Amino acid sequence: GFRTFLTERVGATELAEGGIEDIKTFDYREALRAAGAPVGDAFSRWDGGALKRHFRAYQHQVSIGFMARTRAALNESADTSVAMSCNNGVRTFDDVMQQFDWFFGELSRHHATPANLYRTAAMAGRLNRLQIVTMPKKGAHSLYGDPKGWERHTRQTIAVSYAVGAICMVPWDVYMPNTFSENRERSETARYFGKPADYADLFGFIRANDALLHGYEDAAAIGPGLFETRWGRDFPVVTEEGDDVYAFVRARPGDANAPVVVHLIDWRDTPTPFAVRLNPEAFFGDKTVGATLVAPVPYDPARHQAAEAEAQRLRKMAGSAQSFSPEQASAFKALSQARDLALVADGDDLVVRIPAIHPWALLVIEDR
Repeated sequence: GFRTFLTERVGATELAEGGIEDIKTFDYREALRAAGAPVGDAFSRWDGGALKRHFRAYQHQVSIGFMARTRAALNESADTSVAMSCNNGVRTFDDVMQQFDWFFGELSRHHATPANLYRTAAMAGRLNRLQIVTMPKKGAHSLYGDPKGWERHTRQTIAVSYAVGAICMVPWDVYMPNTFSENRERSETARYFGKPADYADLFGFIRANDALLHGYEDAAAIGPGLFETRWGRDFPVVTEEGDDVYAFVRARPGDANAPVVVHLIDWRDTPTPFAVRLNPEAFFGDKTVGATLVAPVPYDPARHQAAEAEAQRLRKMAGSAQSFSPEQASAFKALSQARDLALVADGDDLVVRIPAIHPWALLVIEDR
């Protein structure tokens, strides 16, 4: 196959310059051995010249063809379209990855930042795909040293994922990369089992607020490392008194009467109150607007179990096979709290004070 690829793509002069005298008998494996090419992961870092670049392009083409044949065979066998995902590492969107219906990526701790998560979700959206991420990973040693800091980072990652239109896996039974002991022997694979007390409040909050998440799309992204250009210098929202507080503005396309939802994420180690400055014209023009802050309720086992039981009851009544449907969101309303906030005029802007959030809240702006 590689010989055919080279014959179709590379001229005879380039082949000869690469040491290929007879393409009909050329064997790339033997050529690599003769060149002393390394094996395993080291091969990916080996230069290999033009011939290796051609081989990578050939592999790319072969992978696309393989996935097309695989999908066709699965669909024929199932007599329906079978949805397929791939692990894109939360960073790869090439033609091979685009053969899949959605992206499911293992997120490294280094890449778990608001700016990177926003860019990744936006890229997936442009390709009409959904990006799912894992909790931040940094080897098994992340389980030690600063576990509370890591759990805080995971909570922040969950919040930002939903705020930018992606999804984060529940951090339960999550594979962590192998580490090595001092004698360099591979240690036992570590897995992470999150506790409900650390994360369940966020996932209950997500279910309770399906109406403020479902169907909403990106309208503005404000915060460190984000380059928002759609509004010129007149952003719809600006956060004050919090250097690492992010605001992701989301709206329902084509529905001018729907509330606008500003996802507020506090990325600081120690959240404190802050202020949000709004440009009212960016929301409902010259109409009077009101603001409601919607936040998670602290985890309570009995409250969560009651919510799940009610959701199951509603599911049975509806005869739904779905594990969760928008109609069941009412069962989780006790896992979310809302309160109206005062909007104070300051010149042409409106300013609202936000209490400390840990790490996520929805500022809902409505026409009143």
